[in-house]
Amino acid sequence: MPPREMTKREVPIHILQAITTFAFVGKLVPAPGTWGSAVAAVAGWGLVKFSGLPALYLAAVLAFIIGLWALEQELRDRPHDDPKEVIIDEVAGMWVALAFPASAFYYFETEMVWPGPLAAFFWFRFFDIFKPGVIGRADKKGGAMGVMMDDIWAGVYAGAFTLLTALVYHLGQDYWPTLWAQITAMLPDMPALPFTGQE
Repeated sequence: MPPREMTKREVPIHILQAITTFAFVGKLVPAPGTWGSAVAAVAGWGLVKFSGLPALYLAAVLAFIIGLWALEQELRDRPHDDPKEVIIDEVAGMWVALAFPASAFYYFETEMVWPGPLAAFFWFRFFDIFKPGVIGRADKKGGAMGVMMDDIWAGVYAGAFTLLTALVYHLGQDYWPTLWAQITAMLPDMPALPFTGQE
């Protein structure tokens, strides 16, 4: 005899809401998605700093699995809803985004510093709001899986763009001062490029 499926009534609503709102952070207004993403970015950074990179990977996986289960229970009678206070999807997506720079810092055997989480947060909010490509298609599917997957894809996009931003910045540290020096040599009245050590 197959195990009896647990119904929504058997799961206390405060437990479901504690999960889907990420300990009720989703109740913060305005912009609960932004609040949730910011809290997740800080929490994820802390996980990497104090528990290591595998802890962030595990947290992202657990947030997806547990969040999907809780959403399926909570949205069973309204499968096309995406309540604003539900932010477990943003938390999972933010941790996916943060895993990209965290992995890069780990590869270079250095501690992750604030530009990594900040860039991941910025790009995640950008893709989560505008939902280009596969992000928007996932969002339109609705249901618990649609609610979760659009943020997971936003996290993948955000993570990739975070690494691209870092690459452009670090390459530019050598290129832009040289280019600026060439321009100022032609135009002697131009100011020195700030923060490059040029006087």
